[in-house]
Amino acid sequence: MRMRKKRWLIPLLVLFIGIILPTKAHAMELKDTDESVVKWDTVQTETSTTWEGDPYAEYTFEEEDYNSYNDAVNNLTRYAVDLVGDRKIDCFTGKIPIKIKTDKEIEWNHAHSNSLTQDVEKTALNWVMFGNNISKHELLSFSYSRSSGYENLRDFRLLVNDLKKTDNGYTCTVSICVQYRFDKDFFQKYETGVQNAVKDMDVAGKSDYDKAYAVCKWIGNRKNIKYNLDYAKNQSGMYAMVERQAVCAGMTKLCNYMGRYVGLDVIDEEGATATDRHAWNLMKIDGEWYYSDPTNCKSDISTYESFLQGYDWLRITTTAIDEAYKDDRDTYKTQDLSYLNNHSSCNGNHVWNKGTPKGSAGCVVPLYFTHECKVCHAVWWEYLADPIGHDYVKYKVTQEATCTKPEITKFVCSRFNDDASLDRCDGYPYMEKETAPALGHDWKDNGDGTATCQRDGCGETHTHIWKKTGTVAATCTDTGKTEYTCTVCGQTKTTTIKALGHKYETVSTDDATCTTPKTVHKECTRCHDKKDETSGEALGHNWRTSSDKNSKTCIRCKTTHTHTWDEGKYSVEPTCKDAGKKLFTCTDCGDTKTVAVKSLGHDYQLVRTDPATCTTPAINHYACSRCGDTVDQEDKDHPALGHDWKKNDDGTVTCQRCGQTHEHKWNTEVISKVSCTTDGVTRHTCSICGDTYDDVVKGGHKWTYKKTGTNTSVCLCTVCGKTKEHNFSIFSDKESEKKDPTCTKAGMVVATCADCGRRRWVYDETRPALGHDWKDNGDGTATCQREGCGKSHTHTLDEGEVTKKPSCEEKGVKTYRCTETNCNYTKTEDIAATGHTWDTGKTTTKASCDHTGVKTYTCKTCGDTRTETIAMLEHTWDDGQVTTKPTCTKKGIRTYTCKVCKATKTADIEATGHDYKVKDHKDATCTEDGYTTSVCKNCGDEKKETIKATGHQHTEVRGAKKATCIEEGYTGDTYCTDCENMISTGKKIEKTDHTWDNGVVSKDPTCTEKGSKTYTCAVCRETKTEEIPATGHQNKEVRDKKAATCTKAGYTGDTYCKDCGELLKTGKETDALGHTWGKGKVTRKSTYTAAGQITYTCSRCGKKRVITTKKLFYPKAGTKYTVAGCQYKVIKAGAEVSLVGTNKNAKSVTIPAVIKVKGVTYKVTSIGTKAFNGSKKLTKVTVGANIKKISNNAFFKCKSLKTVTIKSVLLTKKTASKRAFKGISRKMVMKVPKKMKKVYVKIFKGLKVK
Repeated sequence: MRMRKKRWLIPLLVLFIGIILPTKAHAMELKDTDESVVKWDTVQTETSTTWEGDPYAEYTFEEEDYNSYNDAVNNLTRYAVDLVGDRKIDCFTGKIPIKIKTDKEIEWNHAHSNSLTQDVEKTALNWVMFGNNISKHELLSFSYSRSSGYENLRDFRLLVNDLKKTDNGYTCTVSICVQYRFDKDFFQKYETGVQNAVKDMDVAGKSDYDKAYAVCKWIGNRKNIKYNLDYAKNQSGMYAMVERQAVCAGMTKLCNYMGRYVGLDVIDEEGATATDRHAWNLMKIDGEWYYSDPTNCKSDISTYESFLQGYDWLRITTTAIDEAYKDDRDTYKTQDLSYLNNHSSCNGNHVWNKGTPKGSAGCVVPLYFTHECKVCHAVWWEYLADPIGHDYVKYKVTQEATCTKPEITKFVCSRFNDDASLDRCDGYPYMEKETAPALGHDWKDNGDGTATCQRDGCGETHTHIWKKTGTVAATCTDTGKTEYTCTVCGQTKTTTIKALGHKYETVSTDDATCTTPKTVHKECTRCHDKKDETSGEALGHNWRTSSDKNSKTCIRCKTTHTHTWDEGKYSVEPTCKDAGKKLFTCTDCGDTKTVAVKSLGHDYQLVRTDPATCTTPAINHYACSRCGDTVDQEDKDHPALGHDWKKNDDGTVTCQRCGQTHEHKWNTEVISKVSCTTDGVTRHTCSICGDTYDDVVKGGHKWTYKKTGTNTSVCLCTVCGKTKEHNFSIFSDKESEKKDPTCTKAGMVVATCADCGRRRWVYDETRPALGHDWKDNGDGTATCQREGCGKSHTHTLDEGEVTKKPSCEEKGVKTYRCTETNCNYTKTEDIAATGHTWDTGKTTTKASCDHTGVKTYTCKTCGDTRTETIAMLEHTWDDGQVTTKPTCTKKGIRTYTCKVCKATKTADIEATGHDYKVKDHKDATCTEDGYTTSVCKNCGDEKKETIKATGHQHTEVRGAKKATCIEEGYTGDTYCTDCENMISTGKKIEKTDHTWDNGVVSKDPTCTEKGSKTYTCAVCRETKTEEIPATGHQNKEVRDKKAATCTKAGYTGDTYCKDCGELLKTGKETDALGHTWGKGKVTRKSTYTAAGQITYTCSRCGKKRVITTKKLFYPKAGTKYTVAGCQYKVIKAGAEVSLVGTNKNAKSVTIPAVIKVKGVTYKVTSIGTKAFNGSKKLTKVTVGANIKKISNNAFFKCKSLKTVTIKSVLLTKKTASKRAFKGISRKMVMKVPKKMKKVYVKIFKGLKVK
């Protein structure tokens, strides 16, 4: 939990700080203790023990009456805080019956918790965090931090029971549950430690700054709190004070408690820093929040930068700070800069030294500037570039993939090196991740209801647990199946369900037609498969030809048939130009028709080809094969050949094909410019014949050595500025420049960079690390025997390797080896025998219908065998013969014989039954039975069957009468319509209820009084009266309502009944809304010379407020720009540039006095070395009025340069000379200002100056 990032500390003398910092006393002084509101003298107490056996008390206090909701919240909070501070017992519940007068609705969140308990808990937290209404003793009794909550309390909750709504509020019982984390002795040591430390600080009555200064200094003093990583798991602020040892989290929490104890507002934060995790504080000083890191506030506070810093400091310390602490930034408005930036003797008007970058952006550390005030030494941090991130490469596989475990690979940052002098990784370099999933078991079914994993080193076996996973029902044509899957290994098995077969029934019958025979349509009743069965033949068509002979129609089915014509025969042959005629015959009826045939057109054939020449394409000559007509055509596949030029000794070229001669006319083009990484190419092309040749100018880097840090450097190209890593490939052969390898490190040798010549120590790959020479100690450890080492390790065994495979009946052996490199320690364990793996078996004696068979199984592994009996087969019976025929009443016998062994069996043939014919018959009536007498046709048996009387099947009701509210009714008598006899008599029907109408309101109800309604029977006109309830106040309106504004309170309005005018409810005053500023709009952008403005407008009332933003920083020296084809480099930020490059193809260049880039105007004050180098076409240059310096070789080898016009009067012998024009034409003329001619003649001695 401690920060690994280097600290660049600001020297701030203690005496100097005391002089320049304010000493106003802003901090709030807390009371040591206060009088408890808890009524202990009237409390009722019940004691017991917790489930852990600790004493537990339940206190019941007197009822409390509260006049408002806010009164209840504040007083219950006071009660809860005092209960915690009084600490009568280590675990208790305090029950307080209460009454609240309020119209505010208390909302339930879940059982025993509602808006009241939440508001009390929030208020208590606010008191503890910001020292409101709380004593020093009570503050320490809670000891709150955001990461640990109430550190001294294991439990602090408020519960509500028996909440009941009353006419003017609520009644309920509030339970305050408290359990302390530390015993009284520990807490007493903690409280005494804080009291003594604060007493030593002597900060009573002093300023916020002095108190914060003293608290951080005391915690940062390692004589008071020792930094001990053993406390990384116990990150307690209370332990930090009692044990006087902690990590950053414990120190930060203690800073919370001690800072609040002396009256400051302090909050803890923690998260990921650039290289680790860390914890720090937010401290409120004179109404402004700053960051402070007490862990790094050492006892000598004159040399630390971790006290009262701004957001700029935190941003270079942490990662993802904007997202992680966005809420804190918005809530507490933390300052952007340190306390000294606004509260030193400069009063914010600092004179900053030029910023210097602190190192370079690393894997996790950003690149930033530190700016220091020359007067007061205040510092602000400028964030320049994000960290570049780790470059992970594979290090080693730490866990091989097995059936159940994935492969785990460890990766290391490529910039990391165990040698600190070579290490370029500034964070934790290692990372592990899963690189391949677990292999999963390779199950193989054993054929005995089990499966075994076949993967080497596993061998796990399980019994199949079959689960039905799917059923495909059998259909009429397809078999079905039931599928089962083993829930352990996924093995599957399938059982077959036989096909059902179709069950067809006739649906309809189609008679024969002209084209189809008689068809019976049948459909399967199960699957609805359809099939057609035909009989006889189709009737055939009875055709009649139409009058135009183009079609014919059947007089039976009215089908019309269009003629189908044959290929036809020419009656008149067509020619190339003239049409012909063709006669077609219908293949159905023999009718004919004549059709005109188009002319054939010419059939041109190639006769000869004139070949292509240098200037003309090939010509094809064609003739028609039928009529001899001719035509000529250009051959597009053989265009003009073009000239085949050959160079002559006199500089001309001659075509080898046609003899034409001409001189070259060259055009020149730069194909690619020369650079450090590429060669330059200039191409010359003849405009007549296209002949080309290239001039190549070789490129390449010019390397030198550049130091980038205390122990780091790179190769630097002096031409393009590119850097690269050293190529240490030249190794020294001197013994004095070699180091021997050790157990863990390879040998070293002095190596020289092949590019820049830099020398340094590097590891010698030809002499690798020797590795430890381990010797087992017999106690689970081993020690290196190599002289000078002596390192020990505890054996860590690998997953083991099967060194002897188990057989069917014998155990195997698994050997485990120590994973430490070069350690030969091993351990063995037995592997259970695998058991036999039987094959599917082979029938050695076949079973028959008169004897059993034998099946022999062989073990696939060892060859052992076992046998099992095959049951006898069923007999194969023939179709049988009737040996005794059945009669009408007796069964017959059918005898079957086995086709294989001649055994026999018999089966009964059911009796045929009588075949009766009716002899006599009498129908049954409603009341009398009938009969039927029948005689068997085969045996003469006679039988008589009785037909039961039908009963009265057809009836009707006669004499029925409906009942009314005046008289009774009658159901009617029932008669049989077949025999006209009365079957049953009817019954009386009671009078019906009255049929009331919808009623008439005889008295209207009001808001408070009942009304009445009279109803009349529609049949007998009798009446009845019913009450109408009072309506209540149904139509309400709100009067005198006033909306709240941003600055003024509102009023909800009074509620009246619109019907009776009664005042129903008095309204309430609502709070002013406050301004809603929104995101703001940039009304004036920041520039390099002026600050900007952001204007925020309230979306509700339109009021505006303006925030001033900082001026922009000018682009730094070294920044390059291209303007009008020329390259410029900034040599003075915001002021001056130097011309460093031009368009190499330009013939004329004018160097302006000034250039303007991105809103900044720069004076062009110098011309750089070789600025015009390579400008072969340059003939004219005009030098601007602000040029102070022309570097040597600025116009090197500009041989075409004829005129240089200098407008500047600022050149001197020190800033210019004729060496700037080295390698130019002697005819070049320099034009200068008249008043400077004598001076410039001396400066440019040897050149033509006019």
